[in-house]
Parts: sequence; C-alpha cells; structure tokens
Amino acid sequence: MIKSALFAVLVGSSLTLACWSSGAANAATPAEAAAAGIEPYCVPWPIPVDRHPRTGGGSSFSNFGQTGSMMLFEHWRQPCGGTKSQIVLAYTPLEGSPFVCGGQARIIQNGMSTSQYRLVREVDGSDGGEFCGVLTEPTGLLIHIDDPDFQFNDDEEFEFYWDVTRPNDLHPGFYRFVAGPFRGDPLSTGELPPHGDFSGSYFDPERAGEGALIEVGQLDERKVLQVSWYTYDNGQPLWIYGVADFAGRDTRIQVPLQTFSGARFGQEFSPSDVSGTPWGEATISF
Repeated sequence: MIKSALFAVLVGSSLTLACWSSGAANAATPAEAAAAGIEPYCVPWPIPVDRHPRTGGGSSFSNFGQTGSMMLFEHWRQPCGGTKSQIVLAYTPLEGSPFVCGGQARIIQNGMSTSQYRLVREVDGSDGGEFCGVLTEPTGLLIHIDDPDFQFNDDEEFEFYWDVTRPNDLHPGFYRFVAGPFRGDPLSTGELPPHGDFSGSYFDPERAGEGALIEVGQLDERKVLQVSWYTYDNGQPLWIYGVADFAGRDTRIQVPLQTFSGARFGQEFSPSDVSGTPWGEATISF
C-alpha cells in the first residue's frame, strides 16, 4: 500500500509529525462493517459532499422535487484502493424543506432487494450518526444495511430505486440509478483517517539518516498510537519512544516521549535495569 507522506519538524524538545489525511474512527469489527455494506475508513469524516477526484462513476440529479421543495442528489463510488470502493450519497437542499431518511429506497442486487437500511455519518460501519429528517445543509451519507438476509456489496452491480412521493404530492416522484461493477483504481487508496494502514516507516527527505516507526492499532476497545523515532544525539544512535491512546475522531494526537538507558546487550539484558527519562512529546496530525 502507498502510505500518505509524513513530515517531521523539530521544535525545542518536541517532534511534530503531519500526515495528509483526516477522518474518524469508531469501534466496529470488520465483520460488522462488511454486514453493514461499508468499507471501513475509506471515506474521511465528516463525509464529503464533493466528489473524490478519482471517483469511480456516479451521477447527479438536480430536479429532484417534492411538494414545495427541491434537492440536488449525487452519488459516486469513492476508491478505497485496489478493487475496493465505497458508495457515497450527497444531498444538497435547493428549495423548501426536502426530507431524507433511510428506508425510502429499495436496493436491488443479485435478484434480491431490501429497504432495511439507514443513512449514516459513521465511516467505519459502526452504529450511530443516523440521519433522518429535513435537509438544512449539504450532507454526505453512507448506506448502512440492517437486513441480515441481504448481503450488499457496493463494488458489484446494483440498482437503487428511490420513491420520494409524500402524502400531499400531486404526482409521484422517484429516482432510479443502476451502478455497474467497480473496475478498481490501483493508484488511489482513498483518504484514510487514523487506521492500521498508516502503520509503517516514515522519513523526511531533508533529514536523511533518521525516521519514525508509526504503529496504529487497537487493544480491546482502546485505540493506540505508538511512535518510535530513530535519530542521533552527539553522534550516537538514539531511539525516542512513546505510546498514547486516542479517541475515535481525533485527528491530532499528543504522544509523550521518553528515552531509555541502563540495560545491557544480549544475555546481560535485564528489564529491571531499564530506566526511562521524559524527553518531550510528538504531535501526530492526520
């Protein structure tokens, strides 16, 4: 995987690392996300209302009216890397008070259909962030499937049929689109928030000879960021290390750092000989 670039800037006794990305992360297992029809962490948080520059297909409809109201409805597949993608729905109110809610449409795939779904803001497949109401501003949403008998894969061909007729409408209103199979985009990984795919080695080309090992992981319900900075002090190799928990939607994480001394090599090593000295902190910005 091509990782986002990471920059390091030393200020006093702190290290600032900045990564080209933003987003949210909440607790959801891969199985739960797959059942919901969501590719975890592909779409940044908040969900954009403007298309990703490398979107795979999609369309828009701006004369989508209900009695006394009108909205712009757009959809596209955002690339997630390789053959994976995530369908994104974007709604923009144009006139009046358009109403949007899950269950208004039928999703049809492989000869089966369902209307048991929610429109959500969560980008990892977890529960929460449901939208059902009157649009007041441009809003980006994902489809969260709630039908245990319907296995939705938005990388495959499917049909979306939306009947927006309201009780007082004089004429029926509906919208239908058919999405073909996603062809893949090997050059794009989407825009990932703090996530395990960011784990790896990073360096600043202007500071060759040193770098950082970044690990993003989860321990039970804890989300953990680990930083190991390899550098030099007075001509001698030096490791500066730290670890910190972070919340689901954090995009800036403060990591306290320490240096260590006292231990011997090989068979002479004893954990009791290790002592840590506070060094400063790292600010990790995704």
